[in-house]
Amino acid sequence: MEKPNDKEAIGVKWVYKVKHNPDGSVQKNKVRLIAKGYAQQPGVDYEETFSPVARLGTIRALISLAACHTPIFDLRSYIHTLSDRE
Repeated sequence: MEKPNDKEAIGVKWVYKVKHNPDGSVQKNKVRLIAKGYAQQPGVDYEETFSPVARLGTIRALISLAACHTPIFDLRSYIHTLSDRE
């Protein structure tokens, strides 16, 4: 998608975080890319904001629906492939 000529691009920055175990050793390093939203102007760059968030109950309901309509062999192989990724 092309940027409109009359608009400025919003900058981004990397945020780094180190998670520690209770004994102080490093558990994992986390990184995420965030947009510099403070550079936006209401009414100029956007009209409204929306941030979709999935609740745990919704995810559970979708998994139970999938389990009811999927043969158990397929569901077990799917879960097995998910555990192999971690």
